[in-house]
Formats: sequence, structure tokens, C-alpha cells
Amino acid sequence: MNLTFQITLKSSFRDVYLLFYSIILPVALYAGLGFYFPNAAYQAQLLAGVIGVSILFWSMVTNGFTIFQQRMQGVFKLLNITPFKTSSFIISTISAWVCISLIISIFLIISGVILFDIHLDFISLLFIMIFVILGTLMFSLIGFIIALISNDVNQVSMFSNLISLPFIFLSEAFYSMSNAPKWIQILSEINPFGYLIEGIHLSILSLYSEAMSHLIIILLMNLVILGGLLWLFRTRITV
Repeated sequence: MNLTFQITLKSSFRDVYLLFYSIILPVALYAGLGFYFPNAAYQAQLLAGVIGVSILFWSMVTNGFTIFQQRMQGVFKLLNITPFKTSSFIISTISAWVCISLIISIFLIISGVILFDIHLDFISLLFIMIFVILGTLMFSLIGFIIALISNDVNQVSMFSNLISLPFIFLSEAFYSMSNAPKWIQILSEINPFGYLIEGIHLSILSLYSEAMSHLIIILLMNLVILGGLLWLFRTRITV
């Protein structure tokens, strides 16, 4: 289990998609929009947005391709004939991805402190890290689902875009939803990515009681998605 964790960690750090989509692109968005709209309240919201986008692209999109490649190589079939349980493999893999998400998020927070003088106390930082952990877990599980239902790499790309883009557009990652049409606001209320963004934003603002309610919602969403993933593993693991 420790070996799987270490291998996943090392291979992930060599991934060029991790460098671009989860670090360079979020920092560029943060710096560009933050300087273009020099408003402290918006810069705090923007920090939550770029952390969320980084988690989304890393956990679901980038790793979705990794999981699909492992599936096509027969990794999961081989696990069925070894003493190493599939559940242990998934836990080790996602644990490595969580560690990487925490490192990336800390890097983005440091960027916010340096560029826009964002102030965070210890409790705020702790809440943000909990959101990062649960968010990485949630979107990694979705990435597993995408990899299991896809028949080729083109479908992985299609499903990733069909899910990630609405997640971002139906959230307050980069703009307010208050003036959006009513039906858009209704859709945003069931958007898991929106709860992640808002939870991180509330943590930055030190609104811990409101942030706690978002943590509970995300935790429940994780349980629902995990149930769907376990069902898919039972039905498609031999595909």
C-alpha cells in the first residue's frame, strides 16, 4: 500500500498536465483577474475559485485519464488475482492525490498572501485544508467513474468536459450568481463544485458555522458518489 502511494506520488509530480492545469493556469488566472479587479472582497472569492478549479482539473480531469489508462492496461483485472485488494489500491492512489492537492493549495494560498495580502488565521487554514481533502476525494471518485464508463480516451475527454465546464460555469468561482436567471441559480444549488468554492470562501472569511454546513453537504455528496463508484466496480471491473 505504501509502495503504491509512493509510486503514484512520484509519477504525478512528473505529469506535465499537473504543472500546467493545476498550478500555472490557476496562478495566471488569479494574478490576472486579481490585478484587473483590485477589490479585496473579490480577491478573496477569487482565491477560493482558483483553489477549487485546481482541485477539479487535477482530481477529476487529469487523473481521469490516468485511471482510464490503468484500466486499459488491465491493472484492475490483475488486482483481482493478487492478495492486494482493489480498495487498498484506490485508497493509496487517492491518498497520494490528496497530498498533491494540499501542496498545490498551499502554493496558491501563498500566492494570494504575496500578491494580494490575503490574511488567514490557523482555523481558516485548517478549514480550507479539510475542504481540499474532501473536494479532492469527491472529484477523484468522479474521475474513477468517468474512467470506468468510458470506452476510449475520447470519451474520457468528452465526459470530463461535459462535467467540469458546467461545474465551473454554475459556480461563483469567478463571478457572482446573484444576477443570474432563476433556473441557473436553481442548478447552482445542486452543483457540488459550487459548495466546495463557497465553503473555501467562507473559510477565508472566517465564517466557520456556515462553512461547517457546506462540509457536511460535501461529505454526504462523497458518500453518494462513492456508492455509485462501488456499484460500477462490481458491474464493469471485468470490462
